Amino acid sequence: MDRLGQVGLYGSGQNLQPPDTQLAAGPTSLVEADNSVLSIWSKSGTLGVTADLNVFFGVPAGYRFSDPRILYDAESGRWFLSGLAFTTTNDSQVYVAVSKTSDPSANWNVFLLTSATATLDDQPMIGVSSDKVVISWNDYTGASPATAIFSGQETWVVQKSDLVSGVAPNVSAFLPDATRYRVVPAQSLTATTTEWLSYNNADCPSGCTTGSPTIGVVAITGTPIAGNVAWTEHDPAIQAINTPPSPRQPSGVAVTDQIDDRFLAATWQSGMLWVSGTDGCKPAGDSTTRDCMRVVAVATGGPQPTVAQDFDAAQAGVDLYLPAITLDDGGDPFIGYSSSSPTLFPSASAVDSLATSPKTLESPVTIASGQTSYKLGSVNRWGDYSAAAQDPINPADVWLTAEYQASASNAGDWGTATGRLAIQPSISSISPSLGPVGGGQPVTIAGGHFQSGAAVSFGSNSATNVVVANSTKITATTPAAAGVGAVDITISQPDGTSVTAPSAYTYANPPVVSSVAPNHGPPAGGTSVTITGSDFTGAVAVKFGSAAAASFSVTSGTQIAATSPPGLGTVDVTVTTPAGTSAVSGADHFTLIGSVYTAVTPVRLLDTRNGGTLGSGGNGENTSLAIAGHTFGSTTVPANASAVILNVTATNESEAGFFTVYPSGGALPTASNLNFAAHETVPNLVSVGLGTGGAITIHNGIGSADAVVDLEGYYVPWSGSSAGEYVPVVPARITDTRSASGQANAGIHLGQGSTLDVQVTGAGGIPGAGVSAVVMNVTATNTSSAGFFTVYPTGVSRPLASNLNWAAGVTVPNRVIVPVGSTGKVTFYNGVGSADLIVDVNGYFTDASTSGASFTTLSPTRIVDTRNGTGGRSSPLGPGETMIVTVAGSGGVPGAAKAVVLNVTVDGPTAASDLVVWPDGTSAPVASDLNFVAGQAVPNLVIVKLSPGGKIDIRNDFGSTSVIVDVVGWYG
Repeated sequence: MDRLGQVGLYGSGQNLQPPDTQLAAGPTSLVEADNSVLSIWSKSGTLGVTADLNVFFGVPAGYRFSDPRILYDAESGRWFLSGLAFTTTNDSQVYVAVSKTSDPSANWNVFLLTSATATLDDQPMIGVSSDKVVISWNDYTGASPATAIFSGQETWVVQKSDLVSGVAPNVSAFLPDATRYRVVPAQSLTATTTEWLSYNNADCPSGCTTGSPTIGVVAITGTPIAGNVAWTEHDPAIQAINTPPSPRQPSGVAVTDQIDDRFLAATWQSGMLWVSGTDGCKPAGDSTTRDCMRVVAVATGGPQPTVAQDFDAAQAGVDLYLPAITLDDGGDPFIGYSSSSPTLFPSASAVDSLATSPKTLESPVTIASGQTSYKLGSVNRWGDYSAAAQDPINPADVWLTAEYQASASNAGDWGTATGRLAIQPSISSISPSLGPVGGGQPVTIAGGHFQSGAAVSFGSNSATNVVVANSTKITATTPAAAGVGAVDITISQPDGTSVTAPSAYTYANPPVVSSVAPNHGPPAGGTSVTITGSDFTGAVAVKFGSAAAASFSVTSGTQIAATSPPGLGTVDVTVTTPAGTSAVSGADHFTLIGSVYTAVTPVRLLDTRNGGTLGSGGNGENTSLAIAGHTFGSTTVPANASAVILNVTATNESEAGFFTVYPSGGALPTASNLNFAAHETVPNLVSVGLGTGGAITIHNGIGSADAVVDLEGYYVPWSGSSAGEYVPVVPARITDTRSASGQANAGIHLGQGSTLDVQVTGAGGIPGAGVSAVVMNVTATNTSSAGFFTVYPTGVSRPLASNLNWAAGVTVPNRVIVPVGSTGKVTFYNGVGSADLIVDVNGYFTDASTSGASFTTLSPTRIVDTRNGTGGRSSPLGPGETMIVTVAGSGGVPGAAKAVVLNVTVDGPTAASDLVVWPDGTSAPVASDLNFVAGQAVPNLVIVKLSPGGKIDIRNDFGSTSVIVDVVGWYG
């Protein structure tokens, strides 16, 4: 719109300056108000309806309408228009009008808010919140507008719901106050029941409330209809504001000399109040004071308002004046203003910056260039303000309107020009950035200034399921592509803005795994594996079966280095990229399996009675014994053996003490394998991993003792055969030579030098075939003198070794693992005196014709000690009492374990008794694992099947005793 155009519409009464430029944006229309003309435009710039505001408001004769302010309130869907009518004798009236719908060309409700005599209610400014409309103006009292002087500001609070309903509005008024000047209510762009206002405390003709430089920040709460309207003010400090100079233009005559530093526009959104006005400053690189745009942002969300931004937007050599500020929905500030200089005709301009760096202005935009220097009459007037409005349909867009000189042939023809601005969208990342040629890949696009309704394309193909989550995030589904390769991603927005990220997404084929090397490893995981194949770029996951690799790195598009996770069995190794997951095949197999057992005829490895009693040099002495890669008699232990089964016997003890057997090179564990009293001979079966140099270490804790060590068998890594895998069974008694036992071999007492062949296969849950060795708990009782048992496969020569050693009259158990003879039998030899024999089976090792579970050795770890509460119990196990122990998940035993190897010890028993250990959830077997007398500390190796929940039961039959459980390995 321009001055001559308004005169052409409504006559010479429109031949006025300045235009008091105002603009608001609605769903489909723009509404401009200049002086006393209202014009409605399409968003494409087509003029529709115009109205003479004198007629629109029904201004009485002798009055002239002026100073319009207009806004569109998206929350109510209504337009709000305010203004002033005045006479030459300084009488005035303040009006407000509200549209009945969102269509500004339809009907409006018009209200006369107040009338004054000899007082000009100058420049009524309107703001809106969720429940109220606030209008503030300056009063000038006198006989005429030219001679009137400032007499105070008034702020009126109007019930918004009354205005929208078209009924006489309830009003609360803060009447003339000479200590505040040019209070500007804010347009609230998001919902709030607080209306925020601001004013420049340095700009007060008759004194200020708190001095300067501060910004007056006012919060009006309550509503007139509730009778609780309140004014709360804070005055935070700001930088000093200087009187702005008269803006310059090429003619040398000032564009106007009626410009000052009052605030002109205020916008509130999501806890932030933004205010703009004209300031005087020296721009960077300029030695002359120019008109600058002062911008102040106040955070309103805290206990009291605080200044968040306070700066001058300036341009060297150019005057920037009468700024109007608003925000897009991302909080980015936009400013519409006029600009001029000695070389620039007065022009309509705009600029924006990012919410994250508001002081860094982007390049200014010229909405309309001035055609010549402005001159109208004897005194130039300009402004009095510009306009800025967020688009309610595309809130990333902002409409900015400012005054410019519109005609090269008529120096007094001011014009107003409007531009629609939006910060161009940006793309910062696409995740994932690679996907299948067939499409269907969900992607997330991160960036900035995305608008609702945006479209996304990959190359020339449109994405589907596009969702603009917010201004910084879009999700979409990729379309299919013609083939592999990189494509551009383009975002096109409803307002015409767009952005393209070149070659930002790559279409690829799913990965293929062609080999895995090595293709096997222990169930504990930790094996370094090289995966070879194709299309590995961008891999996001590597799995061994259903378990994620412990770690992986993409070496190239054809190779991945990975570390195997814990697990069991043969699994497919798969690679997943955004393009898909590799199809399984025989080439991707990896077998997670532990060691398998080879039982041997017992062979003696060490006997310190032949020299070098352990501990003779003092308490805590260690003896190391290298086993892997060494030959003992006719038995050679392979160099790659991972663990061994030993029968360790302590004898000739100087005092009560213990042995701990552990892998050489490792830390001494808090566990024991043998506990003994002075001068007793105590055996125990020991399962121990081989450490540095394939060796074990035997630690004597107290005093001195001799150690006798016999090899029962060894574990080696699985190599493809199932021989040596373990199958646990519920403990079962297969022999008891006591006369009244009712068991096999009852009444056959073993005399000195006698043997007994016991049928093992086909008994107690041990199958008749597929067995290479058997796990038994062997007990000697009714012993007539000190003696020993030797257990070996039937049909072979008796070895120089012992499995049980005892004193006269005691009951002694020990775990025995022994190969079975060709007929499935095991031979028991009694060396001295007479004794009864009790045999309980616990499980067996397979031959190559069947399969079971592999073994993983562990460093001995204590999981139960009822003496100190380890494992949850801190009291002895009483007579007939059973304790449940959860083994899986403790001491390194995984949930997939089928059986465990434990060293179980009793300490401080009050009576002769026995312990029975069996899988939880099954009936207690007729078997025992430890036998002991009062006051005796007795250990025994226990190999026991786990319940599905990974638990075992331990029962004590008589008296009470402390129980200690150390875990040394597991089968799975």
